[in-house]
Amino acid sequence: MSKGDPDKPLPAGWDGHERAQLRRLATLPLAEKLQWLEEADELVRHLRRGHASRPGAAKPTRDTTPPTGPAREQA
Repeated sequence: MSKGDPDKPLPAGWDGHERAQLRRLATLPLAEKLQWLEEADELVRHLRRGHASRPGAAKPTRDTTPPTGPAREQA
């Protein structure tokens, strides 16, 4: 899966994870980006169906609409 050195330990924690993930996704060809988005959409739909089918399940209380602006840089 990873193109890095398999013997190199992975960094601990979440520092820099978002930026690294954005870099990885930016290098993907368009066809792979579309496939990734379709799989993510399918997962979200599956999770929502599972949540809605549970008796007494509450509706989500936060806005689940994806942001439309450019990605935020965290300081």
